Amino acid sequence: MNELSLIDFYRKNEISPVRQEIPNLDQHFERRASLYRQLGILPAFLRGRTVLEVGPGSGHNSLYTASLNPEQFVLVEPNPQGVKDIYNLFDQYNIRSSNIHIVSKTIEEYQDDKTYDFVFCEGLLGAAGVPNPGLLFKELGKFVSPGGVMVITCMDETAYLSELLRRLIAQLLIQEEDTLSEKVAKLMPVFSPHLSQLQGMTRRHDDWIIDNLINPTVCGQLFTIPDALTTLPDQFEFYASSPHFVSDWRWYKNIFGRQKDLNKQGLNQYWSNLHNLLDYRYVFPEQDVTSNKKLYSLCRSIRFAIQQYEKDRNHEILSDIEENLQQCIMIVKKISPDTAFALSEVLELFSHQPLEASQVAKMRKFPALFGRGQQYLSLSRL
Repeated sequence: MNELSLIDFYRKNEISPVRQEIPNLDQHFERRASLYRQLGILPAFLRGRTVLEVGPGSGHNSLYTASLNPEQFVLVEPNPQGVKDIYNLFDQYNIRSSNIHIVSKTIEEYQDDKTYDFVFCEGLLGAAGVPNPGLLFKELGKFVSPGGVMVITCMDETAYLSELLRRLIAQLLIQEEDTLSEKVAKLMPVFSPHLSQLQGMTRRHDDWIIDNLINPTVCGQLFTIPDALTTLPDQFEFYASSPHFVSDWRWYKNIFGRQKDLNKQGLNQYWSNLHNLLDYRYVFPEQDVTSNKKLYSLCRSIRFAIQQYEKDRNHEILSDIEENLQQCIMIVKKISPDTAFALSEVLELFSHQPLEASQVAKMRKFPALFGRGQQYLSLSRL
């Protein structure tokens, strides 16, 4: 496995594999508005405010933010192909404003003494290709004005388990020496039918396959909701999330001083609801925290094992993955038999070596299984 960063991989291949299909701009804007509402942000909140977006990719999500007429909107994107895509996209939708500035730099390279009312960073902190997401999170925090809001995405191994298993399947189907285009050609007919079953999917299938199944950095370090809530607890506190998993029944008059602790409130409910990140099709009652932490640990071990397999291609590692997956299934079976059955299909698949694409095509339940992927988190600056 090549030791590349996410941006290195994009630059090397001159790609920005985060493009979306937007046949209906109104629907796209409505989806973005729904996300912002879950994060506690109404359209009027951005009007006339200062906004910084870090890692906007090809700019598809930035279209909506620009439409809200912020006083200043700065987009910091280090990938040259992404910058080109942003300019082309904004030209396509006739978005031109002296208040919009596109900067081709990393956030570490970006020099600005100014702070912003809103800082957005989607799909970067939660992506495994960032070498040290904790440091990046701290860097982002410097740009948030007191009383301002930072929006980030987080990811953990439980929410990402189905994608990790697809990645392992993909790695067993392709050859390291294949070119990028050859890998995509092999994997598109295998996994495009999976993606077609994912409700609300707007991302291009080839981009998703490149970014999740081929990108050599994807098994790296993740940045979870607990990471976000404990990295700068004296500077930022939990505001809202998508999915909106926190309910607070406390009387507002009791939410002050040491009793306030919104980060602790978010952490407690995260662990109680962790199992609901595994399969986006279902929502189940809160579960025992100890059981959920065991599930998390098993999923984490699976990621580490897949990472090790990609590094040295030792097929003996597959038995460790199978053992951890079997234990996951035993926990999940008590919560969601349908999800457990889908995971069991993967175990059955691994019993057939060498793996063939036709065997993946015969799977009945697993193709529809997707976790909740990235979780959005909004944090308020103290």
